[in-house]
Amino acid sequence: MNFKLKPLPSSSSSSSSSFAHLFCICFIVFFILQESTAQTATTDPIEGSCVRGVTDWMGRLRRVGRRVVAGTVCYDWKIGGMGGSTTAEGGGNGWECGCWRSMGHNEFSGSLPKELGNLKELNFLAIGSNNFSGTLPPELGNLAKLHQLYMDSSGVGGEIPSTFANLQNMLIMWAFDCPLTGKIPDFIGNWTKLTALQITDIYSGSSSLDFIRNMTKLTELSLRNALIIGNIPSNIGEYLMLKTLDLSFNHLTGQITSALFSIDALTHLFLGNNSLSGPLPLQKGVKLQTIDLSYNYLSGTFPSWVTTVGMLNLVGNNFTFDSSNSR
Repeated sequence: MNFKLKPLPSSSSSSSSSFAHLFCICFIVFFILQESTAQTATTDPIEGSCVRGVTDWMGRLRRVGRRVVAGTVCYDWKIGGMGGSTTAEGGGNGWECGCWRSMGHNEFSGSLPKELGNLKELNFLAIGSNNFSGTLPPELGNLAKLHQLYMDSSGVGGEIPSTFANLQNMLIMWAFDCPLTGKIPDFIGNWTKLTALQITDIYSGSSSLDFIRNMTKLTELSLRNALIIGNIPSNIGEYLMLKTLDLSFNHLTGQITSALFSIDALTHLFLGNNSLSGPLPLQKGVKLQTIDLSYNYLSGTFPSWVTTVGMLNLVGNNFTFDSSNSR
């Protein structure tokens, strides 16, 4: 690259002339350095693809705050209006950390970018309360360090990808109010670290509860309106940490096992709108104060504990009423 310095016009001030020469030389050196840097700069192709794919649809971000989550510095951000097939008209908000991504409670639309699967260090992902469409990208199964996934009311539907079998470190999964289809995968039963599972409103493909048999660390299980068939697992009494169980609006049959009512930690039980039959268990745990068993085929008389429950719904069954057990 050749440059010629054009002689500066003569000046009565030697200091002014020297300054002009110096300025010109500095400008040329700066230009050469900039061009050299542009020619030699390199970007990791995977990282570049991920950054482009995610930032293209996330649009403009503006940090508006700072917080600390589990010892990690995180930043609150505000999202402005975006163009393209994925938009957030009117703006939105969320927060981000080194290993955390929250994009919930916005108006994102379009497909969920598969490039999210390149964020291998991610352990928290929230996409809930948006207007996405399409299915879950199989690439999300690459997030082997993922602990928490919140996709409730996100708009994403279809079958849960088989690649999710790789998510062995999952602790919490919320997938309620999503247009999911197909049988609940058996591999979820291998997520033995899971403490909270919510999968609701499945539109096709029935499932039994066999897949939860080894998930005894659950504190919350909600499979409401998920086309669940069969009986309540016989080992349900082994779920000693279970606090909330919602299996309502399914096709469960058989009797309610006394072991379920004996779980000390259980506080909320929803089994309404199934096909359960037989009598109520004679005993229940002290903490169990919210019970909905409505619209089943339960029969017999009421045990004494029915008068000690804070919220109880037994309508639509075949119980025997008399003066000794009426409430």
